[in-house]
Amino acid sequence: MILLISIACISYLLLTNYIVIGLKKYQPEKESDIDNDHELTRFSVLIPCRNEAARIKSLLKSIENLQYDLNCYELIFIDDYSQDDTYEMLNQFKAFNDQLDVKLLKNNGATGKKSALSYGIDHAKYALALDFKKDLTFSIVLAITDCE
Repeated sequence: MILLISIACISYLLLTNYIVIGLKKYQPEKESDIDNDHELTRFSVLIPCRNEAARIKSLLKSIENLQYDLNCYELIFIDDYSQDDTYEMLNQFKAFNDQLDVKLLKNNGATGKKSALSYGIDHAKYALALDFKKDLTFSIVLAITDCE
């Protein structure tokens, strides 16, 4: 009887030890090791501009500091008949940040934000489009399908 209890205790200790050692060897994949490119939302950012040269520098700086996969979004600036240096500033930004997907368009329709947004949507690569307002808040303009 003592022999059976001894064998059961030794077997229990060996099995427990085996499980503990196995758990120590198991290391789950770190989140940074997982390729999340397919999980990120792809979108177009529509930024209609009209005479924004005095205010646009802060927006451009925040875009440069954005921490999001560069392959998952595009920036579409729509110049709505600006009479100041807005278009030239955007052109310099595009040239300096060639790693970004930037489209610089001149609205060829009627003047106004609605027309500029419509023109930008026509040139958007992705079905999900975000419209940035002057206070740098955004709204979803269009969400049709999940684009690849």
